[in-house]
Amino acid sequence: MSPLIKALKEKEISDLTKNLKEFRILKIRSLNKLTNGYEDKLTDAANKIAKEKGYSAVLDSVVSDAFIMWSTPQVAFVNITKDVCAELGIK
Repeated sequence: MSPLIKALKEKEISDLTKNLKEFRILKIRSLNKLTNGYEDKLTDAANKIAKEKGYSAVLDSVVSDAFIMWSTPQVAFVNITKDVCAELGIK
């Protein structure tokens, strides 16, 4: 392969790599815009349900790779998913 063709191919690969990175960034930004409103609505609904039922804390059941296991006779874990879905009008 001649040096000129090699340089052109390297530039083409470099440009494609740059375009792919830019596309991924735009994709992430678009997804974030779509989900931000839903996260706020979900949080508000969960907080409303917790307040109405007198719960002092609401925990997400999925927290990365970590988990907390805690139980006492005074504390009961209650799944409020159905209540939150009803609040949001999700069936």
